[in-house]
Amino acid sequence: MSGDNLWQDRETRFDVNPSLLNLVRGEKVILELNAVEDSKGNTGVLGSAILSNLRFIWHSQKFPKVNISLGHNCILSVNCIHSQSKIKSSSDSVIISAECSGEKYEFVFSNLIVDGPSLYTSLNSVLRAYVSSKMYREVKLRGSLFKDDALKTYPHEEIFREIHGVLNLSNDQGNIGVMIVTNVRVVWYALSNQIYNVSIPYLQIIDVKVKDSKFGRAIVFEITKQGGGYILGFRIDPVEKLQAVFREVRKLYKMFTHNPNYGIECSVENSMAESKQNSSKFSDDAEVYEDHGEHSDVFALYCVDGGRATNREPVYNEELGLLIEKLPDGYTLSDLWDVMK
Repeated sequence: MSGDNLWQDRETRFDVNPSLLNLVRGEKVILELNAVEDSKGNTGVLGSAILSNLRFIWHSQKFPKVNISLGHNCILSVNCIHSQSKIKSSSDSVIISAECSGEKYEFVFSNLIVDGPSLYTSLNSVLRAYVSSKMYREVKLRGSLFKDDALKTYPHEEIFREIHGVLNLSNDQGNIGVMIVTNVRVVWYALSNQIYNVSIPYLQIIDVKVKDSKFGRAIVFEITKQGGGYILGFRIDPVEKLQAVFREVRKLYKMFTHNPNYGIECSVENSMAESKQNSSKFSDDAEVYEDHGEHSDVFALYCVDGGRATNREPVYNEELGLLIEKLPDGYTLSDLWDVMK
């Protein structure tokens, strides 16, 4: 799986096909709670929450099609309040502020079980682990990769090979440096200045090949759009050495894609995740709830529009015979009336 195919940690999606709630390769359940209310959009509906290393999932227990998949990269802040619930008189609720594709959202989830793992504490722990492990998932150019002239490695990262005399072909002259191959990424830095470097996680590689260049045969990395869309080439002499490095890198890359490690290490005390690792399985033919109650646009329930710096331009609405603020893309006047009912 490449970074371009991995949407789970970078997108917020509503009411997806229940099969998309199943864990992807490398995704692990950290916490599962079986009595959680979506107090913002599905008040009074008993649901389940799954906290993984990539996202937070909520779904209705009766109708799995009613669901939310909230990627960790979308989350801006997490707060905790004591609130009233339709299902239970009082409960601890988590308020999550998020942003995706320019839209801001607010979610409120109430844990209806008092004696159990704290959703607020668990989510914050996972988010800290997610932020601190970005090197596993993001291409870094001229980053702070070294300490005391040694590569800073991360938990479960192992260095397999260090190759000197590697020519970076990113400019017309080429730069001599050192390539370091680990089980999660390939790093190159210039001998003249360590800050001139690049860290390429296997997650952001589309393909790695040996190709001809104006400098001769080179190992070429094709990077995902998410990783910047770069084409990075490196020449290693002699050709036999280049081929040996290429075979090792390609082997490690294939091993990683088969069993990716996103670098997010976190455990929750008293978590039920271990025993329920495979308990939440959703199929394409799961019972589907088509009527979402009294609203036709689920996005409007969670969308926070107050953060805009300026109002949208006014447009004439023939139905009302008035100038109104231009509606967001995908919205109709009927949708907004339905939300207000």
